[in-house]
This record gives sequence, structure tokens and C-alpha cells, in this order.
Amino acid sequence: MTDQDVREFLERMAVEEPAPFPDAAPLIRRGRRRAARTAVVGAVGIAAAVAVLFAGIAEIRTAPAPAPAVQPTTTPMGPFTERFDSPLHGLSIGYPSGWRTRAATEPWGHDTITFDAPDVDVIYDPTLQDDLYIALVSEPLSGRSFDDWCCSDLRALAQICGGQGGGGSGGGGYTLDGARTWIEMCGSDVDGGHSVFVAKADRGYVIILYLGDERLQATYDGDWFESVLETVDLRPEDALDSMNPSGSIGEEG
Repeated sequence: MTDQDVREFLERMAVEEPAPFPDAAPLIRRGRRRAARTAVVGAVGIAAAVAVLFAGIAEIRTAPAPAPAVQPTTTPMGPFTERFDSPLHGLSIGYPSGWRTRAATEPWGHDTITFDAPDVDVIYDPTLQDDLYIALVSEPLSGRSFDDWCCSDLRALAQICGGQGGGGSGGGGYTLDGARTWIEMCGSDVDGGHSVFVAKADRGYVIILYLGDERLQATYDGDWFESVLETVDLRPEDALDSMNPSGSIGEEG
């Protein structure tokens, strides 16, 4: 642009009437209305957000606390609501509801103590049957002491805990119904259980918990067996063969 061009531009600006400045009032009014609408919308949004927040807090405060996780019962302790009275062997014992019983039909003759032996009282789970049962036998001591009667020869004859040295995995002194007792655990990779030898008056008793599956050993453990033993009432005077002793270990040849 030359000096001449600049001079001509300034001359035109000097003689031209300036364009009127637009009235600012309408613009201000429109701006205020827009700001008011924005404020209302914003306030409504904030109020809604606050309401949702407080509703969430109220729900958290009034919601019930989550129930603690229920732990599976691994040891089905008593109460043992049922009782079995052995007319032949002379004792009474509690057992779990739903289990079944089968009384011995003849005196114990030192046969192997098994589920189906006729001289053994059996209390058993009706589903597992010979995999989970309590076996009971007894006999007159015929004047023998507890030490003379229990336990190695008896264990071998009746194959208790697998017989002589067969499967017993720990034992010790115990007191059952006020009488001297030996209690031991039987265990192997296949089966297991617990056994008790007890003598009261002139009668010896053997009580066995037999477990035919090693998976049962964690549930029907020593604590469970001892809880059963707490229900035992020894009644040697009621045994049907108490006046007619038969087959003691010392008499077998």
C-alpha cells in the first residue's frame, strides 16, 4: 500500500458517518435469561445427584448386615436322642436319630466282630450300613482281672483293629461309666475306627466304631466316638449270660 492509498483511506473515514453501536440491553437481557435457565437446570441436576447420593447412603445404613458364611459341620456331635438296650450283653447306649439297630441273638464266642455276626449287637447308619456302624460285645470275666482279660489276646482272637498289632495307631487309659477302660484308634489306608475295652464288676465289654471308608475318619473321629461313650450305661447284672458264663479266652484250647 502506497502513501497515496493511505491518505485516500483516511479521507474517506473522515467524511463517512460511523455505524451506530448496537443496543446492548437486549443482549444483556438474553444473557441473563440464558444464565438463569442454566442455573435452574444445574440446580435441578445437583439436587437430583444429592438425592441419589443420600438415598444410597440411607440404603447402605438400613440394609441388613450380610449373614456370616455357614461352615459345614464336620463333626456331627450329639445329642444322641435314641437308645439301644442290649438284653444279651448288658448295657445301654445312645445313638444318632435315624440309625438302626440289630441285637445279637447268641452270646459272644470270641468270633471276629463283624457287621453280620449273630453274636454282635450292631448300631448302624442305614445308608452306609457295614461301612459305618457301632459293634458291641461282652463276656463274663470269670474272676480274671482287667489286665488278664485285656487286650492283646482278645484283639487277636476277634480281629479288633486288624488283630494282633494290626492297625492300632495309639491308645491309652480311659474311664467309662466309672470303670477301668482302654481306648485306642484303629486306622489304615482303607478303613479305620476306634475301639474300647472296659471291665465292670465281673464282665468285660468291647465297643467298636467301624469306618469302612477312610473319608469317614475326619467326621467320625475320636471326639465323636467319645461323645457316644458318654451315653454308655454298663449293666453287667442284666446280661442274660451272666449266670451262665461261656467261652472265655483262658478256657479255649
